[in-house]
Amino acid sequence: MLIKIENALIEAGYLRGGSNEDHTESVLFKLTKLGLFYICLLDDTGSNCAKREVYTRDHLKELGDRIAEKYPQYVRDTFGLLVVLTGDSSASRMKLGEEVPFWIVDVQKKNLMIYDDQPGTFLDARTIIESRLTASPWKNLFKQLKILLSPVNVGLILSCIVIFIFQKILANGDGMGTLERYGAMHSRTFFENREYWTAVTHIFLHGSFQHLFFNMVTQLYVGKPLEVLLGKVRFVLLYLLSGIGAGMISLALYIHEGENVYSLGASGAISGMCGALLCILFLNRKRLQKVPYFRYLIFLAIVMANGIDDPKVNWMAHSSGAVLGIVLALLLYGIPKLRKGSEDTNETDDSIGGMDA
Repeated sequence: MLIKIENALIEAGYLRGGSNEDHTESVLFKLTKLGLFYICLLDDTGSNCAKREVYTRDHLKELGDRIAEKYPQYVRDTFGLLVVLTGDSSASRMKLGEEVPFWIVDVQKKNLMIYDDQPGTFLDARTIIESRLTASPWKNLFKQLKILLSPVNVGLILSCIVIFIFQKILANGDGMGTLERYGAMHSRTFFENREYWTAVTHIFLHGSFQHLFFNMVTQLYVGKPLEVLLGKVRFVLLYLLSGIGAGMISLALYIHEGENVYSLGASGAISGMCGALLCILFLNRKRLQKVPYFRYLIFLAIVMANGIDDPKVNWMAHSSGAVLGIVLALLLYGIPKLRKGSEDTNETDDSIGGMDA
């Protein structure tokens, strides 16, 4: 429950101020014109309550002073609040010293208890905590999904889904289907019939539902932070150039080996997105310290290794797409960033889609 409330406050704009080793105590804060508002979440469930000593006002003040030291130019005054998560409100209250401003969260009844002699409001924290306690699992799922949504990336995903539906409608029992025959890139007919337009259309075609599903889930997760960091125009440019470039490289390989095969799917473009995102995050490694780099590295490894032993899977497009993504990220993001020099930007850990949530 502590982590759920902590994440809800972070989504609403609070920042992490620290936590203890076993994460039974977590501090979050927000800087305002009035001063520093900070909340200490205390897990007082089970054996934690029996082990905990009396929590005093000095304990709470010390937490605020630590944060205030880091932001002396912003802090005019400090306002602290203790939020105790417990299954036994009576036992928890006995461990609270005098003059400690506190709220009690009953984790079993999922109820926020605020007593008459305690602060009835604390910025927007009361609304946030109560909404998280009463939120249904479906509502929480929608909130998490909303974090991943960005207009251009969602538009590209919907395009692939709509085209796949038309593929199935027009296939008429044909395994490849009409759109795949006239939209996929073929190693023999690409130059013979001058089907140069298929270098673009093959990106939006998929051979099966599993193929589509895996690609779109990966694109949904990776696309939001990359679109925020690059901007809409450069994001689309990277997506298309990665897909086209990966397709052309694999086409050259198939022509060299004398194979007559169709190439289709967004895997090359998505591999480019993964490579580009890792490259940009590496360039910002000192400033974006909370980003889960390893998570994105796993995504890239899965995309590149997917079907490497399956002759039906174009693994060359996966690998070349990742390399192209890194190169394009340097050209579209790295070089412009060097030109700006030390100019300040608005990119932060939170602006890349709540990756740490």
